[in-house]
Amino acid sequence: MKIALVLNDDFSMWHFCKGLISTLVAKGFSVYIITPSGAYVQKIRSLGITEHLEISMSRFFSPVSDIKLFIALYRIFCKEKFDIVHTMSLKIVIYGSIAAKLARTKRVIGRVLGFGIVFTQDVVSLRTIVLRFIVSQLSKIAFDCCQRVSFENPDDFNYAISKGLISREKAVLTIGCGVDLEEFSLDSLDREYLEKLRKEFMINDGDIVISMIARLINAKGVKEFLESTNAIVDKYRNVKFILVAAPDHGNPDSIPLTYLKGFTNKKIAIVAEFRYDTREIIAISDIFVFPSYLKEGVPHISIAALALKKPIVTTDNSGCRETVEEGKNGYLVPIKDSVALTEKLNILIGDSVKRRSFGEYSRKKAERCFDEKVIINRILTELYEVDLGLK
Repeated sequence: MKIALVLNDDFSMWHFCKGLISTLVAKGFSVYIITPSGAYVQKIRSLGITEHLEISMSRFFSPVSDIKLFIALYRIFCKEKFDIVHTMSLKIVIYGSIAAKLARTKRVIGRVLGFGIVFTQDVVSLRTIVLRFIVSQLSKIAFDCCQRVSFENPDDFNYAISKGLISREKAVLTIGCGVDLEEFSLDSLDREYLEKLRKEFMINDGDIVISMIARLINAKGVKEFLESTNAIVDKYRNVKFILVAAPDHGNPDSIPLTYLKGFTNKKIAIVAEFRYDTREIIAISDIFVFPSYLKEGVPHISIAALALKKPIVTTDNSGCRETVEEGKNGYLVPIKDSVALTEKLNILIGDSVKRRSFGEYSRKKAERCFDEKVIINRILTELYEVDLGLK
């Protein structure tokens, strides 16, 4: 059986689908990966896939590039005659599912990793309203081309059904994409490397480290995080902040690098570039913050923080709320509310027992809700309708 997994970047394919790819390869399926080229393609190939097929695409909706993407996918699907085409991320689901259906693919699966900036209610402009209408109509056509479509949180699942974008029979709710609980375990990490990171960020014994990792865009709550750091940083002698926020070039919601210059402080480390060691950065943190108001799926970075035993402060927002049980492993705050964020951080800074107990509960929640083995089994049985006898 030939299976194609299609995503809009190799980074996400590696981080979100590594376990699924390995499982399919181990069971003898011919696995084809379709993404743009990038630094993670070689890692993906090392999993034993049959072939990586390169496509060019823009991450954002653009008529000319989108038509080219659609034609490229259609040609690949016609040539390869896959048994299953599994499209992931809304844009790829739209163009990939329609192309796969026209190419007479036997089974077409969609996976919505969050509805994104277009459907974020706080982002309002004439362009956004028009684009939201167009994307809604295209989504309905694409979902009609699929045998099954999975959604990562109840908000997206219910929204798609209530708006008539998909029938209840086709929609599947799988909370998040999960993590490898062995890989994302404090016991699995290189202690020497963690110590090196502490020196890099000038973390001393007894310091309380609060971190955030996200793209450098408004909707991720970067500004709210930085406003909160300003309100806290001079209040405590031993509190330090780490912000890792890679620029998102071409995104109209991007935050200019000049904005970050207003937050220069020896207790605030701002890394405005991509980092490959985000797992380790979370590991040296005491609290993880993710104040997003984007229409998330379930943020993989927050799931990683759960598995690494971190208390989490995030927003009561689509996808984000799935990672926190209020007062058990963290706190939910209103979107765009740096005052509320500061209040909850002050509670955790002042209570080491609570930080420890919240962290332990986070790990239990990761094991209970976000074990990728369970989610992979559901993908195979409920979406692919292939029973591989996984336990």
